[in-house]
Amino acid sequence: RTLDCVSIFTLNVEDAQTVLNVAQGFDEADAFSRKKTTANNTHFKTDFTFGLPKAEQLAFFGNTETPELFAHAIQQLERIGGRKVEIDFTHFIDTARLLYEGPWVAERYAAIKSFFDHHQDSIYPVTSKIIGNAKKISAADTYAAMYKLKSLQRAIEPVWDTLDIILTPTAGTIYTISEVLADPIQTNTNLGYYTNFMNLLDLSAVAIPAGFQKNGLPFGVTICTTAFKDDALLVLAQRILK
Repeated sequence: RTLDCVSIFTLNVEDAQTVLNVAQGFDEADAFSRKKTTANNTHFKTDFTFGLPKAEQLAFFGNTETPELFAHAIQQLERIGGRKVEIDFTHFIDTARLLYEGPWVAERYAAIKSFFDHHQDSIYPVTSKIIGNAKKISAADTYAAMYKLKSLQRAIEPVWDTLDIILTPTAGTIYTISEVLADPIQTNTNLGYYTNFMNLLDLSAVAIPAGFQKNGLPFGVTICTTAFKDDALLVLAQRILK
């Protein structure tokens, strides 16, 4: 409940905006609901600045085609007025690790505690292992991780003083079913390399299609920024896709 939010999947930007208009809003009956501030609802300027992880911090996990597709996406943002700036992605990577390696996995356990404790054998083994690790996490571990997250959040804050958005691949590669079955935890960790930090850092994000590999499988990029700027991101996404 502290991290999850509504994810919207649509075929086009217009539909995403329609669903967002219906889904968003303050609910006083929900203790975790937050009011959207008007100041954060502005659109980006025509000449915007976008951050990119340093070249050595980009990860495509052995895929030789997706780097070129990502390069094309960068060029597209530049064509519509974007100015690219390389950033140190270290703090984002460190934050992403906290999602499953930190105590937040205990919240998943809390959500299904009764079922898990009585029917653990009914849960997919990999999922069971990850959630089961929550039992080993102490209150002291939780506070230590919360302090670490606060430090990471503070270290990242200045990034937004000079950037409008950050552009990354949505996922560096796509795995086959057999590859995931052979190493489910690592492959899913790799798939979350560019996204597992989003909720922990309270960011808004839009994933955009950005071409296809030779085998017909898609590639996409994600634009992200600070909280409550979903509308501005959708307007920018429409510009990128034109």
